[in-house]
Amino acid sequence: MPMLIVTTDDVPGREIAETLGLASGWGRASPGLSGNAGGGYRRTDDYHVRSRDAALAALAEEAEEMGADAVVALRFSAFDDIGPACHFFAFGTAVKLV
Repeated sequence: MPMLIVTTDDVPGREIAETLGLASGWGRASPGLSGNAGGGYRRTDDYHVRSRDAALAALAEEAEEMGADAVVALRFSAFDDIGPACHFFAFGTAVKLV
């Protein structure tokens, strides 16, 4: 079952039995460009989404290693750097649920 990750401070209908601590994850992706017959380029995917998804996957993996059932209070920090590339940092509180 995938890790439950929510932006709220609790999980509706569930009780937090134990707070395990901060869980976090980084994601980084660059734009995917693809040439076409006309010699131009087009974006083949949304690198911001790939970066965010990588950060969430890393967050979920860390929370799972901590023994968490869920992550509450999810937050993101994001920035683009020279290159171009997009970085996402996802963090929240890993918890055990009743």
